[in-house]
Amino acid sequence: MYAKLEQYGYVLPALSGVLLVLTFHPFDFWPLGFVALMPLFYFITAFPGRPAWRTFWGGFITGGLFAFALSYFTLIQFHWLPGAYLFAGAVRLLVVPITLLSGALVGLLSVVVYRAFYSRSIFLNALLAAAVYTAAELLLQRLFGGYYLATLAYAAVPLPPLLSLAALGGAPLLSFFVAWINGFLTEALIAWRTRPQALARAAAASAALFLVVFLPNYIYLHRPLAAQKTLSVAVLQAASRGTIAFGTQKNGVFFWSMGQRLAQAAATAPDLLIYPFSPVEGALYRSQAPAFNKEVLVASEQSVARFLAGTLPASTTLMTWNNLYADGSFYNEYELWRGGRVVSEYQKRELFAFMDYTPRWAQKFGLFSTPFDVTPGTPDNRLVLDGVPLGDLMCSELHHTSLARSEARRAPLIIAVGSEAMFEDDVASAFSLKAAQLRAAENDLPVVRGNILGPSGIIDRFGVLTAYAPAGTAGAIAGEVALTAPRQTLYNRLGDSIIWVVLCGILASAWYTRSRAKTLR
Repeated sequence: MYAKLEQYGYVLPALSGVLLVLTFHPFDFWPLGFVALMPLFYFITAFPGRPAWRTFWGGFITGGLFAFALSYFTLIQFHWLPGAYLFAGAVRLLVVPITLLSGALVGLLSVVVYRAFYSRSIFLNALLAAAVYTAAELLLQRLFGGYYLATLAYAAVPLPPLLSLAALGGAPLLSFFVAWINGFLTEALIAWRTRPQALARAAAASAALFLVVFLPNYIYLHRPLAAQKTLSVAVLQAASRGTIAFGTQKNGVFFWSMGQRLAQAAATAPDLLIYPFSPVEGALYRSQAPAFNKEVLVASEQSVARFLAGTLPASTTLMTWNNLYADGSFYNEYELWRGGRVVSEYQKRELFAFMDYTPRWAQKFGLFSTPFDVTPGTPDNRLVLDGVPLGDLMCSELHHTSLARSEARRAPLIIAVGSEAMFEDDVASAFSLKAAQLRAAENDLPVVRGNILGPSGIIDRFGVLTAYAPAGTAGAIAGEVALTAPRQTLYNRLGDSIIWVVLCGILASAWYTRSRAKTLR
């Protein structure tokens, strides 16, 4: 059978690439993630006499095909400001280096690590497969600045019990577990006829290891916790870009056609009403208007406050996400409005290159991507609602796990409002909602994800959606959020260092086992 499969060349690695593509959005056949890597692992391990260069190209095909499809679905659909056509073109061309880098890394690790450390231990080989794939993910995530949409952990998000593992080792541990299942099934396929007893022992050891890791954590997380406060939250959403309404200011008076929808949503008396976008197309200004002032682009903060005071009940707290011009600088900001004034604000701290500002080196080449550069907020600026501190993750900050961990230590709820409106469809937005679910599960606290075009959701501390609005639907979602005292998870305390220890331990064990086997020959 092995020899017959060998005749088909690189069909098996290509099949793994296709299955990975189908696992993710927009197809979302997430159960395929638990078997998608099997053809690649089989290709690598079932033919030990194959030249190393063929193994490399097998891994390259799997990683490259997966990266190409996923980046194509996102980057090719990228659009930006009309004047930044060079920048938009450069972003679309990133499909090429992303494909080459991802393929080369998977291929290289397949040869150098997997082939070099592979032994006769079924149990250890399955762990080795998971370690190699997870290491590739972690390295690619570092290369892409944390904004990595291809983590295999997303396949586990629809399974709440499995999602609880994120509290131990974050998204990397979930990816490891999904890859581990792939690795064990591959080993079982190879050994079920020739080594049934060894396979049974490996299955028992694997089940025991999983239960030892899973059960204490699951029991700990599901202990009853007394809610210190219950917060009602509502999030507004638009159906399409054409239905996003911006306000205008004329003779110092601000008008916004969203007033009626805001008043209707406020009629349900939520503690926090979130409009996950800006009242104006450009920026609000605090005292003096910025230089590019046009009536359609800017409005004074005072005029917006007056409009909201005449539209919303005095008890309603509205949150908007907008640019603010103050003291000669632009800020990307959350603002809480109540009673005709701003009662709290948060300014984005971790800026994303080319989205929030144009790097100096790019400016030298005339590759401008922003009409103005955003200034980062101070580390201690935070939203506070009626004395309750809110964790703040603005747009791309959602993908900064270290920032999420620091916010979870000081707040019982994270607000994660953002938008991927620069992409033609909802692929990137769907990944961001899953990322919000992971941040909740990693830190054992609820997260509210707002997106003007959707999908939006209210997520409990286990990472489960309790309210949801799909992309392309207009309306509002609402829900009650139970706030408990912040409780640190293991991942919150130690971050990715946990998974790196696990990976290094597996590699060391695999190296020792293989070296010992060579010595005994």
